[in-house]
Order: sequence, then structure tokens, then C-alpha cells
Amino acid sequence: MRRFFIRPSGYIIIINDDKIFDNERSVCCNAGICAQIITLSLMESNIDSCIISVYNDKNINTYIDLDKNLSPVLIMGFGRRGLHQQLLK
Repeated sequence: MRRFFIRPSGYIIIINDDKIFDNERSVCCNAGICAQIITLSLMESNIDSCIISVYNDKNINTYIDLDKNLSPVLIMGFGRRGLHQQLLK
């Protein structure tokens, strides 16, 4: 079975400061509400998006070089759909 991926134009990362707010359930709930509002706003401008939950925040911290007290909660990929999208294998 082949899988194809379309590379998004950009990303939004919703980050939590653990020193300020450390209740994981509330953080995830609030981040989800924010992501949904952003998604709906993007859809009004004909921009597609995808919400991705973060399971391994330590691994992502190495790519975006965050402080130890900051942890990514959600990542959103977004971009416009084109007629001739380049598909990546």
C-alpha cells in the first residue's frame, strides 16, 4: 500500500510554559479549543489545516530548540490546496 504526503506551507505550534500552567488536562483542552478556532478561521480564507497532537515533546524540542520549561502541545500544518499538488513518497 502506498502512502502519499502533501507538504504543508507552514506550521503553527501551540506551546505550554510548564512554570505557569502544569495541569496537563486543562492545557490540552484549551490548546484544542484554540486549534479549532484557528482551523475555522483558516477555512474561511480557503486555507486547509490539520491538527497534530504531540506525543513526544522531548524529540520535537530538539528540532525547534525550546527552553526546558516550554513544551509543545499541538502542531498545526496549514496551506492552500492546489490543482497540481506535489505528492511526496
